[in-house]
Amino acid sequence: MTRTARYISKVNTAFGEFYKLSAELQILVCIVLWVYVAILLRLAFLDGGLPSDYEIWISLVIFLVGLVSGPIIASVTALVCAVLMSPGGVFVGVDTVDVAFWIRTTGLFAMGLLGGLLQRLIKWLNEELYAAQHQVSGTDLPNLTATIKHLEKVLKSGSLTDKDLDVLNVRLNNLDNIRQSAGQDTVNQLVRTLAEQLQTRLGEGAYVSQLSGNELLGIQAGAGRDISDVQKLVAEVLAKPIKLDGEEYRLSTSTGLHRKRVQGQEVKPQTLLDNAAKMAIAAEKSNEAFKASPTVDAIHRLGERYTSLQIQSAMENHEISLYYEPRLNTRTGYFSALQGVVRWKHPRRGELLLDDFKAMLEEEAAIQGFCAWMLKLAFADADEWARHAYQFRITVDVTINDVISAPVIAYALAESAKRKYKPGWLAIEVSEKSLLSADGKSVQYLQQLQSHHVSVIVSNFGEGNSTVQDMFMMPVDAIKFSTRLIDAALVHSDQRRQLASMIKLVHSRGLVTVADGVKSSAGLRMLRTLACEELQGPLLSKALSKESIPWARLRV
Repeated sequence: MTRTARYISKVNTAFGEFYKLSAELQILVCIVLWVYVAILLRLAFLDGGLPSDYEIWISLVIFLVGLVSGPIIASVTALVCAVLMSPGGVFVGVDTVDVAFWIRTTGLFAMGLLGGLLQRLIKWLNEELYAAQHQVSGTDLPNLTATIKHLEKVLKSGSLTDKDLDVLNVRLNNLDNIRQSAGQDTVNQLVRTLAEQLQTRLGEGAYVSQLSGNELLGIQAGAGRDISDVQKLVAEVLAKPIKLDGEEYRLSTSTGLHRKRVQGQEVKPQTLLDNAAKMAIAAEKSNEAFKASPTVDAIHRLGERYTSLQIQSAMENHEISLYYEPRLNTRTGYFSALQGVVRWKHPRRGELLLDDFKAMLEEEAAIQGFCAWMLKLAFADADEWARHAYQFRITVDVTINDVISAPVIAYALAESAKRKYKPGWLAIEVSEKSLLSADGKSVQYLQQLQSHHVSVIVSNFGEGNSTVQDMFMMPVDAIKFSTRLIDAALVHSDQRRQLASMIKLVHSRGLVTVADGVKSSAGLRMLRTLACEELQGPLLSKALSKESIPWARLRV
């Protein structure tokens, strides 16, 4: 870049910064400049006047005043300077001025007016350029570029701590039909009107834009609305037809909502837009008016959903708690992980295992709530141990009755992403049967867990009809053989050979092998001989309260 180009760039930057000031500050700057020039002129004329060369420089100053403050202030400045440059100053009479005074006044006035008009032209061109780059032609709504810039500003502002960011995608499905019958101008008015209504209903701080011809987007941070309230709000906006020129138009829409709690994570604006668009497309395909991402239902309130009042009462009374069963690493001889298991100290029936009362968790909402509650306790314990600088690795089984739930996996993903502990500190277990029947969304969340250094373990392997090769097709990091499989290998030699083959095959793929339910010394010796890496069971340790964990024997 040449020196001249750099100079022009600096001048342009200076003018740009000046235009960002409020109107009051701009006027104040111009007044100060005006007074400064007036003082210099009077001092000069008291010494005998100014040479004509200096008048040219004064004209240039007035021209710059016009560029900075506009034609009105520049014209007034020119007239004041012309009066001050006359021999009599402000006391000059009309009958005493000469032709030179009028020529000087006209010239200065013309320079100020020219600079001011040029400023208006530059400002108008900047506005038109901004509109072309950041607004949709026809509706004047913010476009995709403006939306991404707004999201970047919101994400960098730091105002989303412990708050949700809602991204609402509204797809207008019947705009093409309206366009064919009523024309593009009518469509533009409809989109503009709908955007204004949505802006009004979302409330203060909301941002509404147009991503494409039939796609509106609403962004709001920290509103604190429930999902049902957002759905109701959108339904109310679309319930009434829009009237234009005496005609009523009813819009058919599919709305998708993506809610994100940032919590210091690096979030890309385009990812937020894509996730909201996916929900809107899914709603359209399923003929639904509204659809929210599973993370919306999972995060923050999932652990409060129960159908059994008895279980809910036991939780509130702290009768149900999370114990931890240590898992032995056969290579080091130390415990290497703590598996969270549930214990219910029932006032009449004594201590109950999860298998003793899981029949009470039949409904999907109850299973989701209970699994999320277990995760919530595990995360709280992890936070406490981290404050004490303990080294730990926690595993939690999130499948009850062989049911895997996408919202629960999403909850685990969101909560684990908030914590910057040592990679691998958390492992999520899912049963073999649940993994085989998992939907695409659940598998996707498991993959995302792995990308956040959270291990995925297939538990109870051997209870279903799958093979080890089937597990290789799924997002798993370890395979945990069931108690039934271990017991059968102790009794039947062919079952033992089969178990040995499976362990070798798992190791060849770089996965970890785990054995559950080690109850005898014979079983311990067999599994060590077969090079199974991690073992757990009553022979090694019972489930312990968090106060009884043997930290000295734990090596992660």
